[in-house]
Formats: sequence, structure tokens, C-alpha cells
Amino acid sequence: MPTSVRSFCRICTSQCGILVDTDGDQVQRVRGDRDHPMSQGYTCAKGRALPDMHHHPGRIVRPLLRADDAARAGGAGALVPVSWEDCLDDLTARLRGILDRHGPAAVGVFFGSGLGMDAAGYRMAEALHHAIGTPARFSPLTIDGTAKTVTATLVGGFPGLKPVPDYAGGRLFIYVGVNPVVSHGHTTAMPTPTTTLRELRDRAQLWVIDPRVSETARLASGHIAPRPGTDYAILAHIVRELLRHGAPGPGGPPVTGLAELREAVAPYALEHAAGLAGIPPRQLAELTAAVMAAGRLAIETGTGITMAEQAKVVQWLSWVIMILTDSMNRPGGAWFHPGFFRTYDTAPLPRIPPEAFFAAGPPSRPDLPGFMGEWPCAALPSEIEAGNIRAVLNLGGGLLTAFPGEHAMRRALAKLDVLATIDIIENETTALSTHVLPTKDQLERADINLWDFLSPRVAGMYSPAVVAPAGERRSAWWVLAGLGRRLGFEMPPAPDNDGPDDDDVMLAAQATWARAPFADITASRYAESGYDLPAPWVDDFIAQGGGWRLAPAELTAQLAGLSPGDPGALRLIPRRQKRHVNSQFTYLRDQPEVLLHPDDAAAAGLTDGAAVIVRSEAGELAATARVDPGMRRGAVSVPHGHSDANVNRLTSHLQADPLTGMARYSGLPVSVHQAAPPPGPPLALHPAEVELDDDREAGPGLGLAGLPGNLVVAERQRVELAAEVDERHLLGLADLLHPADQHEVVAAVHLGVGGAAQRDADVLEERQAVGVRLEAGPVELGRAAGGEAHRQVRVAVLQHMDVPPGRLGERREALGGVGQAGEHQRRVHRDRAERACREAPPATVGVAGGDDRRPAGERRHGFPEGARRGFHLRTTARIVPWTRAGRIPARTGPQPASARR
Repeated sequence: MPTSVRSFCRICTSQCGILVDTDGDQVQRVRGDRDHPMSQGYTCAKGRALPDMHHHPGRIVRPLLRADDAARAGGAGALVPVSWEDCLDDLTARLRGILDRHGPAAVGVFFGSGLGMDAAGYRMAEALHHAIGTPARFSPLTIDGTAKTVTATLVGGFPGLKPVPDYAGGRLFIYVGVNPVVSHGHTTAMPTPTTTLRELRDRAQLWVIDPRVSETARLASGHIAPRPGTDYAILAHIVRELLRHGAPGPGGPPVTGLAELREAVAPYALEHAAGLAGIPPRQLAELTAAVMAAGRLAIETGTGITMAEQAKVVQWLSWVIMILTDSMNRPGGAWFHPGFFRTYDTAPLPRIPPEAFFAAGPPSRPDLPGFMGEWPCAALPSEIEAGNIRAVLNLGGGLLTAFPGEHAMRRALAKLDVLATIDIIENETTALSTHVLPTKDQLERADINLWDFLSPRVAGMYSPAVVAPAGERRSAWWVLAGLGRRLGFEMPPAPDNDGPDDDDVMLAAQATWARAPFADITASRYAESGYDLPAPWVDDFIAQGGGWRLAPAELTAQLAGLSPGDPGALRLIPRRQKRHVNSQFTYLRDQPEVLLHPDDAAAAGLTDGAAVIVRSEAGELAATARVDPGMRRGAVSVPHGHSDANVNRLTSHLQADPLTGMARYSGLPVSVHQAAPPPGPPLALHPAEVELDDDREAGPGLGLAGLPGNLVVAERQRVELAAEVDERHLLGLADLLHPADQHEVVAAVHLGVGGAAQRDADVLEERQAVGVRLEAGPVELGRAAGGEAHRQVRVAVLQHMDVPPGRLGERREALGGVGQAGEHQRRVHRDRAERACREAPPATVGVAGGDDRRPAGERRHGFPEGARRGFHLRTTARIVPWTRAGRIPARTGPQPASARR
């Protein structure tokens, strides 16, 4: 029977409210919960793809054990399904042998993001790690997060101090290396990012510091594009000017280290700082004036900063600016999150000296320290190669796509005696594992929001299990508790059977000190508590410690040693994408495109869409070049999380920050080169989009009124052009919208192709700030040669650059209709088609109409006479049932045209 369950998404820290529609054990649809106080009906492409994750054909539903792990480096030794008892018994015997022979440090534990959003599982993993007693703990903290923790520790005295922008009362917000329109924030979540930023822009100033005109920069009041790795010079100049003009003023917070701070930033006069950053002095002066005029402000950073060499200096200077402007713990600046389940304001915070957070590092890498009870991820390959680590418990991590130096990591993992992986879908890491432990996905378990202090509100959330576990999946807490007990450790109390209500038993234990009773949270699914601004617990803690520490010696020394490097060199910068996070959801077909400024592309002899090789000292990757005038010259952007164009082939586990061991993922010198088109994987098309006929062609196409007509698919040909059509030609649709809505447009295109248009129109109509809606379902245009019918999905563009989100407005114009915009789009796409014809082999591309470049005698599917003409593209297709295409049910075998409604 169809049901709808109120839940919340656990893909990222925004944790949007969702409604999950099910029918029996089938998850049919995920949509936004309009009644959710934070997300208010918003969902992103990843959240809406939770049904695809749950029903993925590569999902793991039984424990797997490698039959011959000694041969796994050579590709032999299959993973075979076994019972939970056999898998855990075998794993226990191997781990016990390693512990007895080599000691606890021979077992490494990686706390991956796959387990990182599982509240009960994560806490049980912490207990197991503590019971083993190994110092070899690894987590994403040393991949993209150390800068914020180090700054909170060295400047504030406590790593849990987490400033959150006062969006209600702030007048100036500065985003440095963060793109919340895509990422939904870094360690401060931002549900409904486009709506939030537009509302802020209407009453405050938004400045973005980023080498790229990002989706967030398009919404900003001001944008500065510095040379990669030079953000510190911009902030150091602002600090210098604040000090020159008398900051901190009387009545501000207590501070220490003012003299040392003045000395550290003294060199950063306007001309010098602007020269280091490679920006016009006027821009820097305007930003500095905005800071002076605003009084209080909030500064947010993201992975563009935290993954770079200068990360800790930039984060430190951003805190210093907020302290000098009396913005910390003050209205109009930033408030400090007290937590909902772990409360910081109910008891005095521990007073721990900064040096206590650092410890001895791994034996094989004496140059790297331990930090916050962890070893740097960059040290794992070396520890394995040295024979120090012989087993790794990988708790939901993509080790090959997350860790620096993919090739070194791959070689090292193959040498382990044990690689036990918790995961839900087959991937490159599970393929190397000796044991694969399938745990419940987020729709199969009850849960609470584990990282409550990363939320923009002081709130607790609860979700029941939506569907029963697939196959033999079990709760992660049950798996880890069972492993610990088998190893002879005393583990936290946990039910033996993992029954339907046992997740709640584990969660209730975690909510003992929550701000609301667990029963109330489960009943309402959402509970919120207010916060104080100023918060006495913050002011008291800082005052008792002698004040904010403005000039920690470790950070002033790093600032003094920074250099912008060769201003003419190309440098790598990271980038997140809309339809995947880390290595998850890559099957939604985000492409690993390399973004280049037109001048940099021309210098390398590259054109838009060309195959490109990106090289660093560590290695190289092959991908597709995308010429982007929004890129700063000298910056090369490669997204992370992809396995086929893995950015970690460019990084090295031997390059890491000496203070925290954080690997260097950004600012690396690189070069770009022409390359032959890589073979790549075949394009995955949903069966409902592709129906093969006797000539091995396919229809209907991805026709949009006035846009490319039919995507004609033929087997055994190249794939690159298909990726181009699927993303780039259709992305032209976004040109008619406000730039911040482009991700909504692409989602609409994917939802609308091939059928089920009206249902998907309903999905889109339920969302806030949507830029496109489907005007009509598929319409039959007539019959082409051979009697095959073709259909279009008509899409109406709502031109609302000046219309507030959620109000569609009056200015509507169908694509391809009369008007300059429609004509421009037809011309743009015809030009792209003709360019593709010139660049591709004759058998690959043909243009419908007067210039048909396919070999004579080859059958063509086209629009009937009198219909709008598009162009045909032929490429490789692998028809797979899990590709998202408006969640259209798969169909098998040819169907008559009359059935294709």
C-alpha cells in the first residue's frame, strides 16, 4: 500500500526534511517536506536520488568474504556471499591474530563519511576503536577539516567552538573558498542556499573570494578572484587596516597577542597585498572599506581554503577579523552553537592547553604529528608499506577517491592482511577488500542528526526506518558491537538481535542529555531550542582563559613563511558538484570536467570539450576540458570524488602540512596538455529513454522545443559526444534563467526526458525557488522514416531574474518560441552541432536537415516535415536500469508507437 513517511536526509550536514513515498519495499519518490522549519520543502538532486541509491543494482545485501585474498592484487580471489556468522568469525580470527602478534597499532580504523551520518553506528565505532586501543585512527578531518579545528583550539582554547553567521541580523558576509549554492555550506549547513543568499543580498552585502565566478559569486555584491593560494594576503591587509584604525575598540572582548599580530601583518600594505593576490588594489580597498563600514560581519570558509597549503593561516585571519570587529558572539556577527544532543553550555568547558591536542605521529612518518587523537590520512600508505599497519577497518570510506596519492594507496591496500569495509554499494574499495559488511542505508534505519552542532539552528531531528532492510543488511552498531564482543572487548550495551525497534534503543541512549526528551523528538520528528546572543558560556570561557589569542606562534610563523610562488604557473583548485558528494552518487552523471580560462586553454591548444591531460609532480589524469571565462587565469579546477578522473592522481601522500599532517589538495602546480579522447565508460541511459530498432538506433530523443531534437544512439561508437549532449547542449537551457538557478534547470531536464513528465512536473512544483517547470507531457510529433514515432517533452522557462524565489511571476516564454532568447538558443545549439560535425568522425555526427553528414544509406530518425528541427548525435550507449530519468519504470522489448504515450 502506498505510504509517505516524514524523514530527513543524511547525505550532507544540511539534513533537509524530506517525505519518502513507498509502496511495500519499493521506494518510489523523495520530495521536500514543506513543513520542515529549516529546509521548507527544499531538496537537492542528491536527496531526490535516494530511491536510486536504495535500489541500485550494485547494492550489497549479503556479507562478502574473499575466497583467496592472497591473490587480490592480481585481480583473482572472488568475493563470495557468506553468512554474518561466518564473515564476522573469519574477520575476528584474523584481527585477533594481528593484535596478538603485532599489537593494537597494527590495526587502522578509518571513520568514513558513509558511517559519518549514522548516529548509532558512529558512536559504536568510536567505542570499538577505543577498545582496540590503536593510535591509528583516520578520518576526513585530515582531508578537509583541520584548519577550523586548529583555529578554534589555538585562538579560542576549545576545538568545539563553532561560529555560525548571524543571518538574521548581519550586514556583511564574506565567503572565502566556499560555494554554498552547490555544497550547501561546509561546516555550517545552509539548506535552501539560493533562497537564503538572495534574501541576504537584499538587505546585506555578500562578498565572495574565489578564483572562479562560482554559483555563489554570481549572487554576490562583490567578487574578488585572487591567484590560487593567496587569500591570506587579502585577509592580512584587512587585519592590518583594522589595527591601524584602532581595533579592537573599548568594550570589546579581551585579547592577547596584539603586538605580535601587528608585526605579523605589517608587510601587507595595500599595493603589496594586492600584488601578491594578483588583484586590482581598488578591489581590495573596496572590500576593506565594506568591513570598516559594516562594523560587525561573518566570514565563512570552505574546502577551497581548508584543502590548501595556507588553510590554517586563512582560517586564523578570518577569526582575527571577526574578533577585532567585535563580531564573535555578538548580534550581526557570529553566534556559537551550543549543541542539541551534546550540550556545551550546561557545564564548564574543559580547559585544555593547545599543545595537548598534538601528539606523536606515525612511526613511518616522523615529520607528521598526531592531531586530535588521530593520525593524518596522508600517513596510511607509508604505515602499510612499512609493515606497521596490517589491517584496516574502513567504516564507509572511499579510500581511493578520498586519500592523497591514489596509486600509492592502491598498492598499499593490496598488501594488507585484512581490509574490512562497511558499505552499501559496490565500489573500487570494496573490490579490494577481504571482508565487505553491508549495513543499512539511511532509509532502512531509524536515526537522529549526529552532527547537530553543524546545523544553522539548535535542533534535534529524528527519522524512523522508512523500509525494511534489503537482503541481510544489518545495523552498523550491531555489526561493530558483535565484532568487538567476539574480539573479547567490553562494548557498550546493545541488543543482540537488531530487531525493528532496536535502533531506537541505541538512539535513546545517545539522547540522554538532549535539550528535549527522546520521546518528544520521536513524536514530533523535530525539536528546536533557542540560543543566547551573546552567550554567557562563550564569554566566560574566553575570559577565564585570558582572552582570544590573536597571534599563536605556530600560525604567525606559517604566515611569515608563505609565498605566492610563480605567478605564471597553473595551479589546481578543488570543486564540488551538484549531483554527487565525495564519492557518493556519481551514478547521477556529474562529469569530471576540467575548468580552464579561455587564455589558458588557448595557450595549451585546447578547445571546449577537448580531451585533456592534467599533470602534477605526483601523476596525471585524463578528463574533458571545459573553457570557462569565469575562471581566473592560472587556475585549473578539477572536481573531487570521481574514480575515472581521480583528482588524487595529482596529489601525493608525501606532501602534507607539518602542523597537522593535512594533505595538500589545492594550490598544486599543474600543467595541461592535449590528449586523444579517453575511451571512458559508456554513457548510461535509462531504458525508457532508449528503444533500439533493427538498425541499432534509438528514440525517442531528449528533444526540447527549440533545442536539440533527437539523441540518436547507436552501439559500439564513442561516448564522449554523448556526455556532451547530455550535459552541455541541454545546459544551454539554463542561459535564460538567473545563473543561480542553473542547477534547478539541469534537474528539470533530467526529470523531464523520456516520459512521466506530468508526474515530474508535480515534483518540481512542490519545490521552492524552482526555475523551470514542465508545461506538458510527451507529445507525438509524427512518424519519421520507417514508421517510428518521436516525442518531445516541452519545457517552459520562467524568466524570473528579478522575481523572488517561490513566485513564478508573469514573464513566461517557451523555449523555441518567438523572441530574441529563443532565437539565440537555436543559433547557439546549431553552432555547437556544426562544430561537433567538424571535429568528430563522419560516422559519429550528423545534422538533421540540409547538411546530413552521415554516410549515404544510413537510416536517420528525424522530426517530420514542418516540425522544429534539431540535430542528431550518434554515440555509444549502455542501457542500464538504474540511471535516473524521471524515475520512469524500465520497459523491455520494442513497443508499438501507440503504446509510447
